[in-house]
Amino acid sequence: MDIGVTAWSPLASGWLTGKYSKDSQSGEERRLDSEMMEGFVNKSDRNLSIAKEVDQIAEQTGNSSSQVALSWLLSKGVIPIVGARRVSHVEDNLKCIEVKLSPEHIKQLDDISQIELGFPHDFFKADMVRNFVYNGTFAQIDNHRYSQLNN
Repeated sequence: MDIGVTAWSPLASGWLTGKYSKDSQSGEERRLDSEMMEGFVNKSDRNLSIAKEVDQIAEQTGNSSSQVALSWLLSKGVIPIVGARRVSHVEDNLKCIEVKLSPEHIKQLDDISQIELGFPHDFFKADMVRNFVYNGTFAQIDNHRYSQLNN
């Protein structure tokens, strides 16, 4: 749609830096460990899976998790608004412009972070519901639509 996007908190308050998803014994103070910040970021299984995928790609590419997460945003044309409490964090984050993720890595991150549509979308994906709504012909309709798209 050619709309510019600037992302506030592109590292999810440190959630995508590896500080919370890796077993880190660095002793570095972590913002989200304070009682005041406890509910600031949703520490759900889904968000942990996203963070771990970022960590895995960082390990594969030899970059930091922060660099991978920021590079991923840049690959989408998103301008990240980066904040940091240490100069070393700023220096690390700025190196994201040198990171070029492969199409496979971008797809991995896109897939794991795909927006969950919820109800009624999940409801209509159930075979029982599709059979009821389409009188058992959904597969035929879907196959026809797929063949039309690929011709």
